[in-house]
Amino acid sequence: TAEAVQVIGELTIDGEVVAAGEQFIDFLSGGETEEIVFIFDRAAPEAETSLRVASYKSP
Repeated sequence: TAEAVQVIGELTIDGEVVAAGEQFIDFLSGGETEEIVFIFDRAAPEAETSLRVASYKSP
């Protein structure tokens, strides 16, 4: 169970972050999943996308 889940999305080209964004999920109960979408202002075939949970709180 978690609340205030911060998810960071980054678009990188040749190891350099060229676009980034963050989203927050208010609450997730144990075992629950949530679908989120990141839309970056640029795209390139050679770009890599990474997502990570940056922080969360235990209720």
